[in-house]
Amino acid sequence: MGKTMSEVIIDTNTASVAEIEAAIEKLTAALEGKKESAKREAAEKILEIARAAGLTVNVEGLKQAASGKGSRGPVAAKYRDASGNEWTGRGRKPRWVEEYLAAGGNLETIEIK
Repeated sequence: MGKTMSEVIIDTNTASVAEIEAAIEKLTAALEGKKESAKREAAEKILEIARAAGLTVNVEGLKQAASGKGSRGPVAAKYRDASGNEWTGRGRKPRWVEEYLAAGGNLETIEIK
């Protein structure tokens, strides 16, 4: 079997310090390349699975999210009270909405139309 560019064979008993250091450099470079390749392959598999499930993910090191949509802008408010407080209707209800509902209010009456 002949020695190729991707193969490092060294007899540490007879090799000089410079030869061992050169072998270490080649092996380190090869190891880093393998690690990066493995990361890239794993990220691509994650994106493929996410796309199939209709999900959007952002994997560090890759430029595109799974859906390809990118980030979305701000959501318009859906509810507004007399004081000008606004809520999109998403997530946890703000305190002013909770207080309004506890006082007998209805979301339909403060809905922005």
